Amino acid sequence: MFFAHWRFGYFWNTAGFEMPLMWGLLSLVVLIRGGGKMSIDRKIGKEF
Repeated sequence: MFFAHWRFGYFWNTAGFEMPLMWGLLSLVVLIRGGGKMSIDRKIGKEF
């Protein structure tokens, strides 16, 4: 993110790092908190 998007600024419409930052933070939250009730593991009945 920093090497590819930093020079374009913050906003996504100029290829900035707003969108990659959002996806990175969202992935980090799911990694830490897990899928919860909506996870596929819980739906099939086998959690890893």
